[in-house]
Amino acid sequence: MILLMLGLITWSCQPAADKSEPDPLSHIQDAKAARVLSKAMERAGGLDQWQKKRSLQFRKSTVLYLENGEVESMADQLHTYTFADPSVVEIEWMEGPDKMKLTSDYISVSRTRNSQPDSRLDPVSGLNSVLSSTYVISIPFKLLDPGVELKYLGLDTLEDHSVVHVLQAEHEPSDNPEEYDTWWHYFDHDTYRQVGYLVRHADHFSLVKNLSFVMVDGFEMVKDRRSYRVDEHGNIDYLRAVYEYTNYHFTF
Repeated sequence: MILLMLGLITWSCQPAADKSEPDPLSHIQDAKAARVLSKAMERAGGLDQWQKKRSLQFRKSTVLYLENGEVESMADQLHTYTFADPSVVEIEWMEGPDKMKLTSDYISVSRTRNSQPDSRLDPVSGLNSVLSSTYVISIPFKLLDPGVELKYLGLDTLEDHSVVHVLQAEHEPSDNPEEYDTWWHYFDHDTYRQVGYLVRHADHFSLVKNLSFVMVDGFEMVKDRRSYRVDEHGNIDYLRAVYEYTNYHFTF
């Protein structure tokens, strides 16, 4: 997962393009994929404006479920992403009576419990949590990363009968390709809204559905999202997670 997400280090540091700069889509070899991504970014609020942001803050509520339907855990987090130099991610939440805080520069991560260093943090899982959180909140803009190979797979019909464009996102090959996730991003056939994605992790598949959205400073941001464990054919096994995103705030 870390290898997949390393491109996130540069996701917030790119200056806004002007007329003298090359086309930000020029490195995408698949012309149809570039066209769909361009329309998806325009629908989401526009690349130029996205690159001007200085910070993003929001609350994220998460409920995780076991396969039998029981609640495994619940969390209510405050995420603050600062896109300056250096870029910093801060995630805060309560764990019982304790105030927790995760801080990262996208390379390393640390955690405090009631403002004291928490040595029980697993640095790999902690960094993966930071990178995955910043990744999914920035789709479709994140798909511009030069390390991502995009392919347009055509149209597909989801189980709710909606027709979507499918963009497959794969990262640069390595000596161990199994360390890399493969994503299939779904964009509405007519509106190019990001309706969800299927992702293959090392040991399972997840199907994520974006159920509702909210407009924030011209950006269409996800409000409600559900994640399902699925088999290799995309058939749903069980509901794994319910996410709610609120209180978005950008600074420019």
